[in-house]
Amino acid sequence: MIDPKTFLNAFNSANEGQYYSIDDLDPIVCGRSGIYLEPIAPDFATTDNIINTVPILFKASINVQKYLPSLDFSSKESLEQFSRVTMLRTTTGLQFTYAIYMNGIIVGMIFVNTPAFNKTSMGLNEWSLDFFVFAPFEGQGIMRIALPRMMMFLQKNIGVDTFYLLIDEGNERCIDLIMTFPFDEIDNSRFKNKEDLSRPPRVFECLLSTIRFS
Repeated sequence: MIDPKTFLNAFNSANEGQYYSIDDLDPIVCGRSGIYLEPIAPDFATTDNIINTVPILFKASINVQKYLPSLDFSSKESLEQFSRVTMLRTTTGLQFTYAIYMNGIIVGMIFVNTPAFNKTSMGLNEWSLDFFVFAPFEGQGIMRIALPRMMMFLQKNIGVDTFYLLIDEGNERCIDLIMTFPFDEIDNSRFKNKEDLSRPPRVFECLLSTIRFS
Protein backbone atom coordinates (compact mmCIF):
# COMPACT_ATOMS: atom_id res chain seq x y z
CA MET A 1 0.00 0.00 0.00
CA ILE A 2 1.01 3.63 -0.44
CA ASP A 3 3.03 4.90 2.52
CA PRO A 4 0.60 6.76 4.82
CA LYS A 5 3.28 9.40 5.51
CA THR A 6 3.16 10.38 1.85
CA PHE A 7 -0.41 11.49 2.32
CA LEU A 8 0.17 13.05 5.72
CA ASN A 9 2.79 15.30 4.20
CA ALA A 10 0.42 16.42 1.45
CA PHE A 11 -2.89 16.53 3.29
CA ASN A 12 -4.30 17.11 6.74
CA SER A 13 -7.60 16.59 8.48
CA ALA A 14 -9.03 19.66 6.73
CA ASN A 15 -9.59 17.46 3.69
CA GLU A 16 -12.20 15.54 5.65
CA GLY A 17 -15.31 17.46 4.69
CA GLN A 18 -14.04 18.63 1.30
CA TYR A 19 -15.63 15.62 -0.38
CA TYR A 20 -17.56 13.99 2.45
CA SER A 21 -18.08 14.02 6.19
CA ILE A 22 -17.48 10.97 8.36
CA ASP A 23 -21.13 11.31 9.39
CA ASP A 24 -22.11 10.73 5.74
CA LEU A 25 -20.73 7.19 5.78
CA ASP A 26 -23.81 5.28 6.86
CA PRO A 27 -24.40 1.54 6.45
CA ILE A 28 -26.14 0.62 3.19
CA VAL A 29 -28.78 -2.11 3.21
CA CYS A 30 -29.47 -3.78 -0.13
CA GLY A 31 -33.17 -4.58 0.21
CA ARG A 32 -34.06 -8.09 1.33
CA SER A 33 -31.09 -9.74 -0.36
CA GLY A 34 -29.18 -10.32 2.87
CA ILE A 35 -26.42 -8.12 1.43
CA TYR A 36 -25.36 -4.95 3.19
CA LEU A 37 -22.40 -2.59 3.14
CA GLU A 38 -20.66 -1.13 6.18
CA PRO A 39 -17.82 1.41 6.27
CA ILE A 40 -14.57 0.04 7.62
CA ALA A 41 -14.41 1.03 11.30
CA PRO A 42 -11.37 1.39 13.59
CA ASP A 43 -12.10 -1.98 15.21
CA PHE A 44 -12.27 -3.82 11.87
CA ALA A 45 -9.12 -5.88 12.47
CA THR A 46 -9.96 -6.74 16.08
CA THR A 47 -13.11 -8.82 15.66
CA ASP A 48 -12.83 -12.61 15.63
CA ASN A 49 -15.14 -12.85 12.62
CA ILE A 50 -12.69 -10.84 10.50
CA ILE A 51 -9.47 -12.25 11.92
CA ASN A 52 -10.59 -15.85 11.46
CA THR A 53 -12.15 -15.58 8.00
CA VAL A 54 -10.54 -12.85 5.90
CA PRO A 55 -7.01 -14.34 5.64
CA ILE A 56 -8.51 -17.68 4.52
CA LEU A 57 -10.76 -16.02 1.95
CA PHE A 58 -7.91 -13.82 0.71
CA LYS A 59 -5.53 -16.73 0.20
CA ALA A 60 -8.22 -18.49 -1.84
CA SER A 61 -8.77 -15.42 -4.04
CA ILE A 62 -6.05 -15.50 -6.68
CA ASN A 63 -7.68 -12.81 -8.82
CA VAL A 64 -7.89 -10.37 -5.92
CA GLN A 65 -4.17 -10.83 -5.35
CA LYS A 66 -3.49 -10.49 -9.08
CA TYR A 67 -5.57 -7.41 -9.89
CA LEU A 68 -5.23 -5.59 -6.56
CA PRO A 69 -1.64 -6.51 -5.64
CA SER A 70 -1.30 -3.76 -3.03
CA LEU A 71 -3.89 -5.50 -0.86
CA ASP A 72 -2.65 -7.92 1.76
CA PHE A 73 -5.04 -9.71 4.10
CA SER A 74 -2.86 -12.74 4.61
CA SER A 75 -2.40 -12.38 8.38
CA LYS A 76 -3.70 -10.63 11.48
CA GLU A 77 -0.79 -8.20 11.24
CA SER A 78 -1.58 -7.29 7.63
CA LEU A 79 -5.23 -6.76 8.56
CA GLU A 80 -4.16 -4.39 11.32
CA GLN A 81 -1.97 -2.48 8.86
CA PHE A 82 -4.84 -2.29 6.37
CA SER A 83 -7.13 -0.97 9.11
CA ARG A 84 -4.64 1.74 10.10
CA VAL A 85 -4.12 2.90 6.53
CA THR A 86 -7.85 2.82 5.81
CA MET A 87 -8.64 4.94 8.87
CA LEU A 88 -5.92 7.40 7.89
CA ARG A 89 -7.27 7.75 4.37
CA THR A 90 -10.86 8.02 5.57
CA THR A 91 -10.20 10.70 8.18
CA THR A 92 -8.04 12.77 5.82
CA GLY A 93 -10.72 12.76 3.13
CA LEU A 94 -8.77 10.70 0.61
CA GLN A 95 -10.63 7.41 0.36
CA PHE A 96 -13.32 5.49 2.19
CA THR A 97 -13.89 1.77 2.11
CA TYR A 98 -17.03 -0.29 2.57
CA ALA A 99 -17.00 -3.98 3.44
CA ILE A 100 -19.67 -6.05 1.72
CA TYR A 101 -21.47 -8.58 3.91
CA MET A 102 -23.91 -11.31 3.00
CA ASN A 103 -25.87 -12.86 5.86
CA GLY A 104 -23.25 -11.59 8.30
CA ILE A 105 -20.21 -12.91 6.40
CA ILE A 106 -17.74 -10.54 4.75
CA VAL A 107 -17.65 -11.28 1.03
CA GLY A 108 -15.85 -8.33 -0.54
CA MET A 109 -15.10 -4.60 -0.46
CA ILE A 110 -15.66 -1.37 -2.37
CA PHE A 111 -13.01 1.36 -2.29
CA VAL A 112 -14.16 4.91 -3.09
CA ASN A 113 -11.22 7.06 -4.19
CA THR A 114 -11.68 10.82 -4.03
CA PRO A 115 -10.15 13.27 -6.53
CA ALA A 116 -7.56 14.16 -3.87
CA PHE A 117 -6.47 10.52 -3.62
CA ASN A 118 -6.34 10.01 -7.38
CA LYS A 119 -4.50 13.27 -7.97
CA THR A 120 -1.77 12.09 -5.61
CA SER A 121 -1.63 8.48 -6.76
CA MET A 122 -2.04 8.91 -10.53
CA GLY A 123 -2.33 12.62 -11.33
CA LEU A 124 -6.07 12.51 -12.06
CA ASN A 125 -8.52 14.87 -10.40
CA GLU A 126 -11.52 12.52 -10.63
CA TRP A 127 -13.51 10.06 -8.51
CA SER A 128 -12.89 6.35 -9.04
CA LEU A 129 -13.91 3.00 -7.55
CA ASP A 130 -12.15 -0.28 -6.95
CA PHE A 131 -13.95 -3.38 -5.74
CA PHE A 132 -13.68 -7.12 -5.35
CA VAL A 133 -15.56 -10.20 -4.19
CA PHE A 134 -13.66 -13.04 -2.55
CA ALA A 135 -13.38 -16.09 -4.82
CA PRO A 136 -15.69 -18.42 -2.82
CA PHE A 137 -18.54 -15.94 -3.38
CA GLU A 138 -18.03 -15.20 -7.06
CA GLY A 139 -20.89 -16.00 -9.40
CA GLN A 140 -23.58 -15.30 -6.80
CA GLY A 141 -24.61 -11.90 -8.17
CA ILE A 142 -23.31 -10.04 -5.12
CA MET A 143 -21.76 -7.12 -6.99
CA ARG A 144 -24.81 -6.81 -9.25
CA ILE A 145 -26.68 -5.89 -6.08
CA ALA A 146 -23.98 -4.03 -4.12
CA LEU A 147 -22.59 -1.82 -6.89
CA PRO A 148 -25.86 -0.08 -7.85
CA ARG A 149 -26.54 0.63 -4.17
CA MET A 150 -23.11 2.20 -3.83
CA MET A 151 -23.71 4.22 -6.99
CA MET A 152 -26.98 5.54 -5.58
CA PHE A 153 -25.28 6.34 -2.26
CA LEU A 154 -22.53 8.30 -4.03
CA GLN A 155 -25.05 10.28 -6.05
CA LYS A 156 -27.52 11.07 -3.28
CA ASN A 157 -25.36 11.21 -0.14
CA ILE A 158 -21.94 12.36 -1.38
CA GLY A 159 -22.97 14.36 -4.46
CA VAL A 160 -20.75 12.53 -6.96
CA ASP A 161 -21.84 13.15 -10.56
CA THR A 162 -19.17 11.17 -12.44
CA PHE A 163 -16.74 8.41 -11.52
CA TYR A 164 -14.41 6.01 -13.29
CA LEU A 165 -13.36 2.38 -13.13
CA LEU A 166 -9.85 1.37 -14.20
CA ILE A 167 -9.84 -2.33 -15.04
CA ASP A 168 -7.01 -4.57 -16.17
CA GLU A 169 -7.78 -5.87 -19.65
CA GLY A 170 -7.27 -9.42 -18.41
CA ASN A 171 -9.97 -9.12 -15.77
CA GLU A 172 -12.71 -10.47 -18.01
CA ARG A 173 -15.13 -11.30 -15.21
CA CYS A 174 -15.11 -7.70 -14.01
CA ILE A 175 -15.42 -6.29 -17.53
CA ASP A 176 -18.36 -8.58 -18.29
CA LEU A 177 -20.07 -7.31 -15.12
CA ILE A 178 -19.47 -3.66 -15.95
CA MET A 179 -20.89 -4.06 -19.44
CA THR A 180 -24.29 -4.77 -17.84
CA PHE A 181 -24.30 -1.35 -16.10
CA PRO A 182 -24.55 2.19 -17.52
CA PHE A 183 -20.82 2.64 -18.10
CA ASP A 184 -19.14 3.85 -21.28
CA GLU A 185 -15.62 2.76 -22.17
CA ILE A 186 -13.53 5.83 -22.92
CA ASP A 187 -10.06 6.68 -24.17
CA ASN A 188 -7.51 5.70 -21.53
CA SER A 189 -4.64 7.96 -22.60
CA ARG A 190 -4.92 10.25 -19.57
CA PHE A 191 -5.19 7.43 -17.07
CA LYS A 192 -2.23 5.66 -15.50
CA ASN A 193 -2.73 2.20 -14.03
CA LYS A 194 -1.87 2.52 -10.34
CA GLU A 195 -0.75 -1.09 -10.12
CA ASP A 196 1.01 -1.76 -13.42
CA LEU A 197 2.42 1.18 -15.37
CA SER A 198 3.55 -1.11 -18.18
CA ARG A 199 0.00 -1.90 -19.25
CA PRO A 200 -2.70 0.78 -19.58
CA PRO A 201 -6.05 -0.16 -18.02
CA ARG A 202 -9.39 -0.16 -19.74
CA VAL A 203 -11.31 2.84 -18.45
CA PHE A 204 -15.06 3.04 -17.94
CA GLU A 205 -16.98 6.21 -17.16
CA CYS A 206 -20.27 6.42 -15.27
CA LEU A 207 -22.28 9.63 -15.47
CA LEU A 208 -24.21 9.36 -12.23
CA SER A 209 -25.89 12.69 -12.88
CA THR A 210 -27.82 11.11 -15.76
CA ILE A 211 -29.14 8.14 -13.74
CA ARG A 212 -32.46 8.30 -11.89
CA PHE A 213 -32.50 5.88 -8.99
CA SER A 214 -35.84 4.74 -7.63
